[in-house]
Amino acid sequence: MQFRTDRVSIVQDLESRRLQAYYDHAFLWSKAPTDPGCVGEVAEFYAFTLIRFLEVLETSSAHVRMELLARSRCCDDPWADVRRGGFLGEYPETQ
Repeated sequence: MQFRTDRVSIVQDLESRRLQAYYDHAFLWSKAPTDPGCVGEVAEFYAFTLIRFLEVLETSSAHVRMELLARSRCCDDPWADVRRGGFLGEYPETQ
């Protein structure tokens, strides 16, 4: 079972303006940008996502990792993962 960091992508939801991280089709988590369109903020979100993704994979059971692979390959309902919650939990919003 191999996970590749080059499959992590960041998109911005046009309706909510939230930055969203995905592993292929699997929703990881999202955050509301403080400065929409700021390249530095997107880069920071991407870097933090990669670090957290590797931490979670390292401590996850084989069953959880297989579940992530299944979610990443499924594209029946792209919003199902968003409604269910991200694989990485809640993004730690700074106050």
